[in-house]
Amino acid sequence: MPQLFTGKLAPKYHAKTLFFKNYYVAVPPPPTVSYYDLRLRSDSWGMFGNGPDTYQGQPFSGCGCCAGAAPYHQVELSTSYTQDVPTPTINDVIALYEAVGGYDPSQTQQDGSNPTDNGMALTDVWDYLMKKRLILGWVAIDWTNFAHVTAALNIFGGLQRGVQFPQSAMDQFNSGQNFDVVAHDGGIVGGHALFDTGYRPDPLFPTVTWARRVVKIPAWDLKYTDELYALIFKSWLSNKTQMSPSHLNFSALNNDLQALQQ
Repeated sequence: MPQLFTGKLAPKYHAKTLFFKNYYVAVPPPPTVSYYDLRLRSDSWGMFGNGPDTYQGQPFSGCGCCAGAAPYHQVELSTSYTQDVPTPTINDVIALYEAVGGYDPSQTQQDGSNPTDNGMALTDVWDYLMKKRLILGWVAIDWTNFAHVTAALNIFGGLQRGVQFPQSAMDQFNSGQNFDVVAHDGGIVGGHALFDTGYRPDPLFPTVTWARRVVKIPAWDLKYTDELYALIFKSWLSNKTQMSPSHLNFSALNNDLQALQQ
């Protein structure tokens, strides 16, 4: 079985982090839509170097760049609909990992190990993407609040989920199964970043990792999540503002986003 990598570091405080609860201003009515799941038009997701891939024309065993792969999966999804920025490649993710995590692919050893492959904190990645003007900012979300999670998925077009990834989920992924809670999970493999694309009435939450869509049960999210964010893309925010989604104070959010640009 090809090796798949994790690489998300522990949750890290960042002064630029905004909080979704400060902008979600009303208790929502019963949902009129119980199914929301954005998909790539081709349904062919990139590995982005987080497992076996091709880099600079050569076979690449992979590295712990999941914190960079997850947001670029969201860019990958957005560009499949809007074409507002070029479709991302492994080069974008490796460049991010070099800049944020100090990764140096030239130091990969014969056995595939690399002393510079040490992972990244999600908020450091968000700050990099903001400085590159790929995102306007980000908001932290309470993953235990189901109403906030589903609303944020709908408003922002996906969520970035940080988890402590168990061996049982690695086994489930390799067997083509859903991420589910089991009595003995085999321990934590490492911190991992996922891109959540929606929710279903099952209830199941589709997510993207390692070039594939899988689904998770809510109990799995509650047990293993340690951070959850929405990235704010300018094109997506403008589109949603025109649609005037209810229960979100866009005026306050826009003011705070503009203040972060100062």
